[in-house]
Amino acid sequence: MKFYTMESEVDVAELTEARMLIKVCKTQRSGELGFLEQMEEGAGHGDTQRSIKELQATHAETIQELEKTRNMLIVQHKINKGYQAQVEAVSSKMDQSKLEYELELERLVH
Repeated sequence: MKFYTMESEVDVAELTEARMLIKVCKTQRSGELGFLEQMEEGAGHGDTQRSIKELQATHAETIQELEKTRNMLIVQHKINKGYQAQVEAVSSKMDQSKLEYELELERLVH
């Protein structure tokens, strides 16, 4: 994680938060939050139903933000891979130029 955050401008806290959001999403998809729907069906009180609706709306917003964050991280990862390839290409070219320069210098000295 430290290496990844050094290569990009993503903070460790942001990555940790994204991981937590992913866990919440996976938990919801596995049905562990099904108790909210059961409460909604059995509840006759308006406050409870309103609270459940608010929780569901908040949960939906959280999932949307999670998807946005996930997509941004995927794009950032692709950008970083592209940059890494460019750095390697430039480093290789620099090493080759340095070698050619040293060989030419030796030839001129002789």
